[in-house]
Amino acid sequence: MSIDWSVLPLDPAIPELVEWLQHENIAVPDLHGRYPTLDELVNVLAMFGDVPVQLERLNEQLWNVVLGELNSAIYAHILGTVNGMGYLISIFSGVLVRKRRCSRFSRV
Repeated sequence: MSIDWSVLPLDPAIPELVEWLQHENIAVPDLHGRYPTLDELVNVLAMFGDVPVQLERLNEQLWNVVLGELNSAIYAHILGTVNGMGYLISIFSGVLVRKRRCSRFSRV
């Protein structure tokens, strides 16, 4: 069993979202978010240190990005599409601490 997430750019005009992030002690910028590029995502994942990051191109636009190894303490399998808006992300399998995930991805 796994937990699935979708990653959406921040919209500071949604008060409920801003309140939730602030409740989680995550700084909320005034600017609208955007999807990261694939390079930006890989650079953020590299901040996990010795945890391996693997990239697999499935077709022209679809990429698998895997952080860590299956059944390890830190693992995420990220499927995304690269297009003009950036790397549209769905994390469909993973074990990440919520605050760590939010704080790391907020840097993109």
